[in-house]
Amino acid sequence: MHAYVFITATLAALLFGVYPLLLRASNLKLIPTSITMALGSFLVMTPLFVRFIRQQTRVGTESIGTSRGIALGVIAGVMAACGYLAFQSVIIRKDVEIGNAFAIIMVLQIAFAVLGARLFFNEPLTVQKIVGLIGTVVVVKLLA
Repeated sequence: MHAYVFITATLAALLFGVYPLLLRASNLKLIPTSITMALGSFLVMTPLFVRFIRQQTRVGTESIGTSRGIALGVIAGVMAACGYLAFQSVIIRKDVEIGNAFAIIMVLQIAFAVLGARLFFNEPLTVQKIVGLIGTVVVVKLLA
């Protein structure tokens, strides 16, 4: 694995691991939590969007993508928003152990990604991946 990928993946894991703890500590309900997260995302993404638009204006002829690609991006965004709402509805509950719930969600997310990569992109289902998927079932059973 390239150093960049490892460092960036570690940073993503750290940020994705800490932000639910901060949201739970905020004691906000589901909708205010979602609104504050959307605002935070807006603050981060707006400068990137402006930069992207400026680059597209300079280049002039490059397309931002195909209509199929844009449609898939919108569908992915809707799915991410719905997944986020489901995720937050579990994380903000005080009667749920956040460590267990978060671990179950993340482990199942990995399993769905492995299976989806096989179905949609024909990635190989190696012995290591099969053992990992079996391990996923064990982890979920232990934490549930």
